[in-house]
Amino acid sequence: MPNNIDAFFEAVTKQETPENISELMFEGSRKNPNSFEHWFPFLSKCFDTPKSVFIPLTKEWFNWLVSDQYSNDRIEEFGCWLKRMMHEAGADKLAYPLFLKGSCNSNKFSFKSCIIEHADISNYDLGKKALDTFYFGMCGDRFQSGFVFREFIKFDSRPSESIYSGLPLRCEFRSFYDFKERKVVAVFPYWDEKELVRVLPYLPLKEREDYTAAAPRMAKTFEANKERVANAVATALCKVPVCPADIPCSDIWSLDFFLDEEDILWFIDAAEGPLSAYWEKVVHST
Repeated sequence: MPNNIDAFFEAVTKQETPENISELMFEGSRKNPNSFEHWFPFLSKCFDTPKSVFIPLTKEWFNWLVSDQYSNDRIEEFGCWLKRMMHEAGADKLAYPLFLKGSCNSNKFSFKSCIIEHADISNYDLGKKALDTFYFGMCGDRFQSGFVFREFIKFDSRPSESIYSGLPLRCEFRSFYDFKERKVVAVFPYWDEKELVRVLPYLPLKEREDYTAAAPRMAKTFEANKERVANAVATALCKVPVCPADIPCSDIWSLDFFLDEEDILWFIDAAEGPLSAYWEKVVHST
């Protein structure tokens, strides 16, 4: 399946108008199997999953988000629209704080932009957080079809270590499951030290120190629970259809989990395997 950038360059080659290019990106975002609305209805029934609400973008707001015409008044108007849609979808009844992500990615590298602390957030601040999330994805050729508002799993004893401007360093698991072969291919620590070492030099000193302090704790938790995660995935998915989305996609998918302090394993995200971090390890191990 062609990705968004393929469609974009094909359109440019054909000398499409900007309106047609925007239409291609909008339709591509809605047909992307990695978009939340395609896989969440199915996979969320298989695991403990934080309460989540999806707000699809209208064509008008999508066109504005890709336009680079971000006046303060328009951002506030966008936030007002999001609040209205949240109310209609019941998102304002979720327990705050909420975690905001796009249909295909979050903006966790700027973690503060992902957290909505209270329902009384201003229209401008809500619109800006959503805009920042969309823009981050767009820079990586990921065009969001909408936004997800998810209850943030709170810890009474939150780890003091954090990364990416406030993201708590908790043990997370990235599993890979082959829906065609009906088997777990691999389970990796999300915060893999060998992978993080490539980005650590670019992080603030405090975050580097936090990761160094947290790494042994997370590694210990991972080793103690990786088989549990593999068994949970295998048990839940062994009798399901070959595809977690309702449109054509890869047979192998990544599924992400983390443990809370009550030892509940939460399912938090999914994507096609070839588009996921650690895919190279899967390829080399098969």
